[in-house]
Amino acid sequence: MSVGPSLRRSVRAAFLLAITGFAACPALAQWSASPAQSVGVAVGAGDQNVPVIRAIPGGGVWVFYFDNSAGTGYKPVIQRLDACGYPVFPGGIVLANRTNTATFVSDMKVDAAGNAYAAFDNGSVIAQKIAPDGTLPWGAAGVAVPGSTGVLGPRIAGLDDGSAVVAFNTSATVNFQRLNADGTLPAGGTWTVTEASRYQAISDLLPGGSGEVIALWVRGSILSAITSAKGLRIQKFNAANAPQWNTGVGYIDVFTSSTTAGSNRSIQNGYFPALVNDAAAGAIVAWYNTGFARDARVQHVLADGTVRFPAEGLAATTTPATAELRLSAAVAYTAPGSYTVFYQKSNPSQSQFGLGVSRVELDPALATTQLTFAAGAGIDVLNISATTFQSSFIDAKPLGADALATWIQSQGASGPTIIQAARVRPDGTFAWATPVATIASTPSSKGRLGVAPLSAPGAFVAAWNDGASGAADILAQRFTDAGVVGPAFCPADFDCSGVRDVSDIFAFLSAWFSSARGSDFDASSTRDVSDIFAFLSSWFAGCP
Repeated sequence: MSVGPSLRRSVRAAFLLAITGFAACPALAQWSASPAQSVGVAVGAGDQNVPVIRAIPGGGVWVFYFDNSAGTGYKPVIQRLDACGYPVFPGGIVLANRTNTATFVSDMKVDAAGNAYAAFDNGSVIAQKIAPDGTLPWGAAGVAVPGSTGVLGPRIAGLDDGSAVVAFNTSATVNFQRLNADGTLPAGGTWTVTEASRYQAISDLLPGGSGEVIALWVRGSILSAITSAKGLRIQKFNAANAPQWNTGVGYIDVFTSSTTAGSNRSIQNGYFPALVNDAAAGAIVAWYNTGFARDARVQHVLADGTVRFPAEGLAATTTPATAELRLSAAVAYTAPGSYTVFYQKSNPSQSQFGLGVSRVELDPALATTQLTFAAGAGIDVLNISATTFQSSFIDAKPLGADALATWIQSQGASGPTIIQAARVRPDGTFAWATPVATIASTPSSKGRLGVAPLSAPGAFVAAWNDGASGAADILAQRFTDAGVVGPAFCPADFDCSGVRDVSDIFAFLSAWFSSARGSDFDASSTRDVSDIFAFLSSWFAGCP
């Protein structure tokens, strides 16, 4: 094979950068190729629990969790997995010597530069920024958010102008605090949403573009968090913290609660729906109603504050609650107007369960939407039956024009669980020969499933807490858009990106000069120049 001058220059540059310590991810991917064996993100004595997983632009994922291995309280820890599945920071980065075990309600988000932002309680709400290299730009202790002493359940978002916003609840008030990129508190950076005698709690925060933040919060019918009926409100605040949507009112009602007999509606206690980014400075939210209708619903608020669907959102299925109940909701959005909603469902007595999916399509010419699966009734991923048990932590992701669902599936009425996935096409057919794929097949106690896309085309990572060892551990699994578990790498794809290119040469040479994993490429037990020749031979041979 002849080598052109451009490639020769790239290879020469790769050698020079490797000599000077160019960072790279290790080869010989750790990702398991078996659904029966997952990768341990945090495995050890005591509990490692309540993971939050987010994608890192350019590859890999951040995983935030609480660790009780020292036995002196659950400490917030963050770990970065590279694209090959290896932890970048051995043991993780401990963000606080926290002894408060009252709550695990916390949040972690990632900005476009790959910085992670974590918010958790430690006497007061602590906000922390973690750079991709593991340094803590806001200091080892993070930032104690003013006015948050004794507060639980914060949310956080890193914004495109480098600032961040933290939100937390006090009585009938949602409190917001903006932080500068360096962690300092700007003048006028505090604001609130309050309503006397009504429970209010932050549900999620999402960047809105140009330093804006979109906030979704729960609004109760009375002050009690337990007995009030609950709705959802949303607002976008600009970089000066001023409300932008429906400004004369100060909010948009996504879903209003009702205590009227025969038309009662509410969301579930302790249920905080997540916002989905529409990539156009708007936001989408899916939720379910615990009132008489028992619908899964969806609403899209566009960048200008107009809503795409009617008041109270669009019910994802036309099937009445007298026939089946919907008990969850997760939405995958494909611009400019396709929404695939997955939901757990049951018979009216909730003695049998299934998993359903519906699709909403926008007609741009008419600016109307319609439910397209089974004339609005939705289709089954798992049929309601006596042998189908509860699904939980349903995650939905767009996959081109298709939609991917991943969930925890119970194997009995009170039995262990596995993790499954399905890919649905726009026409309502399933993309895989076996419609439902098993991602983690070892039956155990699982919870807090999250899924993040990798930069490799069509690759995802699922992370969850798993009680197979008795105490909880944090496990992860890579799978592809074909429902196949494990790495899809050839040896020449050294950086595990899913593409063989010159970056693999950079990565290998960096590993070779630093004696990192995978640098003994010819498996001779000796790292020498023959490994370089072996790698380059493999690289030029290509991938199958």
